[in-house]
Amino acid sequence: MKSRIACLIVAFTVIYPVWGYAQITVSGLNGEMSQDATVTIQGSGFGAKVPAAPLKYDSFQQGQAGQTIEQGSPGWNIWSNVQPSGNSQAYYPKYSAVNSRFQGDMAARQWFGPTAEGYVSNCTIGLTNLEIGKLYVSGWIYNERSLSGPETGARNVKIWQNCVGTWGAPTTRYDCYPMNHEGSGHIYTEACGSDVQSNVWGAGMPATETWHRLEIYHDRGAAGREELMTVFQNNQLVRSFSNAYSGCEQDRLYLMSYHDQYNGNGAEMEWYWGEIYVDITQARVEIGNAETLGDCTHKEIQIPETWNDQNITIRVNKGSFQPGDNLFLFVVDENGNANESGFPLVMGGEFTTPDTPGEPGQPIRQ
Repeated sequence: MKSRIACLIVAFTVIYPVWGYAQITVSGLNGEMSQDATVTIQGSGFGAKVPAAPLKYDSFQQGQAGQTIEQGSPGWNIWSNVQPSGNSQAYYPKYSAVNSRFQGDMAARQWFGPTAEGYVSNCTIGLTNLEIGKLYVSGWIYNERSLSGPETGARNVKIWQNCVGTWGAPTTRYDCYPMNHEGSGHIYTEACGSDVQSNVWGAGMPATETWHRLEIYHDRGAAGREELMTVFQNNQLVRSFSNAYSGCEQDRLYLMSYHDQYNGNGAEMEWYWGEIYVDITQARVEIGNAETLGDCTHKEIQIPETWNDQNITIRVNKGSFQPGDNLFLFVVDENGNANESGFPLVMGGEFTTPDTPGEPGQPIRQ
């Protein structure tokens, strides 16, 4: 599908602080830092998060390799543009154990390319019927694609799309063009009348055959509040924009929604999601490999179960961290601010924060 951009647009980038810090304090942990264990975080300045749980979290561990990913409310909206008779879900997203991010990991696989029934340009994972004002999406991504010159590979790839209806405007997108060697790309948003309101180039195609943590935050804006979008890859800001609120509403999220071949060249691509976390706020809990959030080169998002200003309960997601790793815990509030110094922990360790003995705020690892 071709972009609706039909005129020359002056691109601009608004530079935000990569990470802000607020009066958030983490003073203690209670529980064992092991996969799926329940841990309580103590402190102050966490703010509110209602509901505490994310809008949607899927680690894709529950399926069997080759099986079509489960569909249905409140689950994913899964579909493909090619649906052969007798096996209408043949080209839908599947569970996969190929290219696992860590031993035993499962992922969601999306395949695009030519078939006897037609070219698979849509192999989509999405959420529909959303009341979207703010949307935070995080996922681990990996791609393999046909790419050997300027006239090979895909013409257009839509990694992230927030829109009205299946392809309706207004839409906010992260688009790339792999045929341009490693692929130029941009993030942009359309106003209610389908005119492009902001367009920022430089958000290129992620490098092939390696895992990346992708984070996208989109605030559609409101009266007195600007529309904002930021894209992070591996904890580094890729691109961002802001513009005046257009008054539009969006109710759908599509992830890797489109892959378009170049002049019928039959380009193929495999795209994997190691996990997907979707929420209506930036408020979340992260575990990283550096003392400050901005210095982390590896983070794993945690799954909140309860949340108030002084206590958060999480279900531990160790991701590719290993037992014995020395790590740091961060609480991020709804404005994207985090505790300035991470709370130290050891993956696999058990922590208690008693009133006595010991200095207040210092955990005892058992």
